[in-house]
Amino acid sequence: ILYQKNQNWCKTRAEENGWDLSVKTDDNFDAGSDMLTSFKLYAASKLIANNSSWEFMEKEKPNFELFTIHPSLVYGHNLIQQSAKELEGSSNGLLFGSIMSGAFNDAALFSVYVGDVADAHIKCLDDSVTKGTKYLVSGTPYTWKDVVEILEKVV
Repeated sequence: ILYQKNQNWCKTRAEENGWDLSVKTDDNFDAGSDMLTSFKLYAASKLIANNSSWEFMEKEKPNFELFTIHPSLVYGHNLIQQSAKELEGSSNGLLFGSIMSGAFNDAALFSVYVGDVADAHIKCLDDSVTKGTKYLVSGTPYTWKDVVEILEKVV
């Protein structure tokens, strides 16, 4: 599913909900464990990169267009992973660990397959795509109960 959100909508929606999309780089990012801290730092880096990109476009007014793609939790084949140990600290590891430990609830899981994220990048090359657009890319939300039912059918 590819959701189109223009920049003004995102800004208005963020303000309406009191979302602060800024990052204080001198904050303490310790989240209690190496994995949680790395996810917190990753999220902060994404916000910093996004905000910097739009600030650059506003200030420099370059001769190219900017489209940003914001995927939910990305899962799928990792081309550089060589061992199961390398799952640790990754979105695949988060999903696999939750399934194996039973540490999940009935909340919706918003995730997207890595191939669908790649397709979203390709779609932005189409001339019909609105300039300066932000996209949220996510698949159909499933609950963990749904995931278990799917795995039981496969196994």
